[in-house]
Amino acid sequence: MKPEIEVIQHFAEPSMATNQIPAILRKDAKIESDTFMGTGDYTRPPIAILVGSWYNDEMIKDFQSSTSDFPSLLWLRVDKAISSPPLGPQYSIVVGRRIKAKLLELLTIGPESPDFVHLV
Repeated sequence: MKPEIEVIQHFAEPSMATNQIPAILRKDAKIESDTFMGTGDYTRPPIAILVGSWYNDEMIKDFQSSTSDFPSLLWLRVDKAISSPPLGPQYSIVVGRRIKAKLLELLTIGPESPDFVHLV
């Protein structure tokens, strides 16, 4: 994703993300994580939330309600309908390219609406 996009945090567990992303957005001092992926630089607020394809619509609505104080966030979800390699290094490369392209496009043209979830 670099150099244009900085990933500041990755969460493996949805419950951890639901609890911790609002803390990141509020710039709380202590952020817990279930992975060591991401820069951990919380000095600038996130501009987008990306969720995996395993998130269903109800989970995303819950997630969005936990971040409703931050309406400018872009929302992206990995689309199960788009063919991807099996989990592993190639998966990360292929899906990472799709995410980066869509996010850069949205940063240029803007989202359809504040709570719209863009598929990548």
